[in-house]
Amino acid sequence: MWASGDLIRNKLHAHAQVFGHSEFFSAMPQDLGLDDPKFYPKGKGSDTLDVRLLGFQDGGALTDFFFDNLEAAKRRYDQNCVQQMDVNYEGCSRPRPEFICSALFHVEYFDTTDGESYNFDRNPRTHCKPWHFNEGDPFLVTSINRIVDKPPLPHKPGFIPAYIPGHISWHFWYDHEGWYHSFFGRMLCNQGGVFFDARRMYGVAELIARGGMALAGGGIPSTMGVVHRVEWGILGGSATLFLLFVMIIGKKMKRE
Repeated sequence: MWASGDLIRNKLHAHAQVFGHSEFFSAMPQDLGLDDPKFYPKGKGSDTLDVRLLGFQDGGALTDFFFDNLEAAKRRYDQNCVQQMDVNYEGCSRPRPEFICSALFHVEYFDTTDGESYNFDRNPRTHCKPWHFNEGDPFLVTSINRIVDKPPLPHKPGFIPAYIPGHISWHFWYDHEGWYHSFFGRMLCNQGGVFFDARRMYGVAELIARGGMALAGGGIPSTMGVVHRVEWGILGGSATLFLLFVMIIGKKMKRE
């Protein structure tokens, strides 16, 4: 984790055409059995894998595999880190592996004039348990897609595309132990790569950054302007340091 605090709310954004379910763990890949090279994507880290080629009957069987490994990891932790301390067991250097949140496929079906029904996106149903975390604690996200077995698009009846773009994005609200208290972070896994914009506040520089974005954009800063906000933040931070430098030099010259 990038900070320490307590989970307030963790919601998932996903497109229901292909999304099945996603899980959020406080765990390492080996705790879920994901350290096997067969799970490594052959191309980009965001590329999907066919569960059948991995040796599983379906997504449910793969999910059972994850949770069976998680329970085994918990037992190893309790045996080596609670009941007795094994200094050679690497798992004792981090928290006990835990399942924190789940998000489930949720759509509504509507009939069209051609007599077919199509599913329309709705927010996935998300459930979490209370969680306190410390900076540096591991977290891991899994996501299983559904098999699309019916035409997904009303304007193209009878057609199932070979590839349907999709992504998942966990939106993480938490009560931070620092002076600025609550904050928000996001991790987005999509068809183009993994995007992670959880970060610490810039303080004064962040305020200058948002003001600069508002002036440049002619209104409220866009939530899509992460890169530009960082640029404005760097400018704002540099300007703040320069002003402090001028003030210090000015006071020193007055004393002399």
